[in-house]
Amino acid sequence: MAARVVKINEHEKNFTKELVREAQQRTGGAIKVLLVDRGFIDGVLLWWLWKKMKIRFVIPARSNMEVSQDIRGFRSEKADGQRVFLEQTKKVKLMGVRGLLSYDQFGEEEHRRRKGRKDFKANPINGVMVLRWNGKDYLPGKEKVFLTNLSVSRPMKIMERYDLRSEIENQGFRELKQGYHLLKSPQKTACAVRAHVVLTLIIYSLVNAYKSGQGQRLAHLGIRRWRGKQMGQSIHKMIVYYEGIYGIVDVEERIIHFSSPPSTRFSFMNQVP
Repeated sequence: MAARVVKINEHEKNFTKELVREAQQRTGGAIKVLLVDRGFIDGVLLWWLWKKMKIRFVIPARSNMEVSQDIRGFRSEKADGQRVFLEQTKKVKLMGVRGLLSYDQFGEEEHRRRKGRKDFKANPINGVMVLRWNGKDYLPGKEKVFLTNLSVSRPMKIMERYDLRSEIENQGFRELKQGYHLLKSPQKTACAVRAHVVLTLIIYSLVNAYKSGQGQRLAHLGIRRWRGKQMGQSIHKMIVYYEGIYGIVDVEERIIHFSSPPSTRFSFMNQVP
């Protein structure tokens, strides 16, 4: 849905906002939850996702962060159903803690600069601590910690969501690198690498689109039958572009439109989307 090709020394979090905006625009605001890796952890960015974009997130915390040490202090606490929540099976044991106040970077830039002042108040954030995973118990101080603005009353649901990242890694990144040879550009010039990456992503997206239910139906019908069945008299249609917006109109309608006064034409174009 959105991608950037940058030099290796560029930090990924510098491009997160524009990528999220672009993806939201292309999907009509369909993105509700982001499952991001540790490289994107930034309090101002996470606050922006929540308060400005209304997007929920799940992200691993670094082991040396104060908020990680804070939630680890709850290890011996009993679940009270209000702030501390516990779920476990033979192979998994998870603790959710609501309203952690030790992530003082979580807020707007101005908020972060006020750290250390007497009137400074940290914004609360929720956390999930992994005590056992796949039958392996984590020793005190070694627990994995995840930060989120989702409810942690069912910490198992949080980790089930984040476990979807394994599909991103295997079916996305690994498939692109090994199956689609994303890293094997024809030349080492910036233009060649950029063209190779963009083309690879387009082909990858196209292939996956045909794996969907709608794509399978289209492939089964064939493009000629689909065009005749779905588009009807589409031979008389045309696509009109105007300053970033577009619409599909009948040729006859467009001819009539051209014969209208300029003010009427602009009014019509504004209604195209």
